[in-house]
Parts: sequence; C-alpha cells; structure tokens
Amino acid sequence: FIEGAGVRTQPMVELFTTSTGSAHMVDVNVAGAISGNVLDIRTSTTFTGSLLYLDLNGSTGGYAIRIDGSNEIRTVDLMTVVNDGSGNKGVMLITDSNTGSGHVFDINTSGIGSGNVFDITYSAADTGDALKVVMADNVGGSAVSLTGAGARTVAMLNILSAETGSFDGMVHLETSGVFTGSMLTIHSDAAATTGSLLHLDLDAGVAYKAITIDHAG
Repeated sequence: FIEGAGVRTQPMVELFTTSTGSAHMVDVNVAGAISGNVLDIRTSTTFTGSLLYLDLNGSTGGYAIRIDGSNEIRTVDLMTVVNDGSGNKGVMLITDSNTGSGHVFDINTSGIGSGNVFDITYSAADTGDALKVVMADNVGGSAVSLTGAGARTVAMLNILSAETGSFDGMVHLETSGVFTGSMLTIHSDAAATTGSLLHLDLDAGVAYKAITIDHAG
C-alpha cells in the first residue's frame, strides 16, 4: 500500500535496471478465480497525463503490447473499450510518419470462423460516416483495394439495403476536377469469361428505369 500527497518531484515507484537476462521485470501470475482486476488504474480528478505511457525509443525489436488470447473458447471479448462521453475527441488517434513499408494495421486471418473481421453496427441516428478516407496527397495509392482469388461463392462487394429514402444513389460518384479518365471502369482480361461485365436485373421493378442519363448542352 503506497500513499502520497503534495507536489511530487520524483516517482512514487521507480524500476531501473541494466540487466541482460531473460527474466521478466514484473511477473504477475494469477491462479485463483478472482473477480477483481489484476491491474486497476483510475482517476478521480482533472488528469492530463497518460495512465499508461510506453516509449519504445531504441527498442526496435520489442513489442509495446502483445496479447495472447490462447486457443481456448472465449466467453468475453479480448479487448473492450467503453466510450460513453460527450467530448469531441476520438477513441484512438494514430499519428503515422513511418517511411517504411510496414502497415498501420496488419490483420492476418487463418481460422475458419464465421465472424466479421470488421463489424460496424449503428443503433443511433449518427450523422458521421462509418468509414471515411481522405486521400489528399496520396495520389499513388488506392483508397480501397480488393484482391480476390479462387472460386467465389459470394460477391466481393455486397451492398444490401432496405432504405426507403429519396437520395439519388446507393453508390454515388461525383467529381469537380477536370480529368481525362473514366469515373467508372470495368475491365476483364479473362478471355474465357462468359458472364456479364455489367448486369442490370430489374426483377419486379416495373416502375423504375434501368438507366437514366442527364446531360447538358
């Protein structure tokens, strides 16, 4: 039990070592069925520092955080973030100035699961975008790049909607720049392709048009 007060000029707990062994600096092993937290950090006053600050300068071969969820059947999420405030700041901010080829997020899935890699579900009338990409000066990279292979059984890009609004376009393309390329290009290099590059199926839609073209001049 450590208790302190006043304006501190030194750490309350300091760990410094120059060891080169493989033993852990802090080793916590929990074998009992406890219901409390192993590490509980809370603030009750105006706090401007970090609850956990990791500086990996020089440690290019070490992990900042590594989570091993083992191969057991989990009953709760491996990581949970509850964001129920009213501020104008995000949950996570990543400032990336790396000049290498490493990804900001790298997800490799090898298990045959039925869950989604990314799952976004709205239950409130938000007005922000679920996913917004501003390319700005990145003129040499794609905003979204999809690469498929094998005998697919479902569409690579699937849009299903039950909306009843009057907004013009479930997929909306608009540009204000003057360019000489096409806004939409469909290209196939497979000579043996027997399907359609564009298929419009009106089904029972007898009251709407297949294609509408508005032009000026």
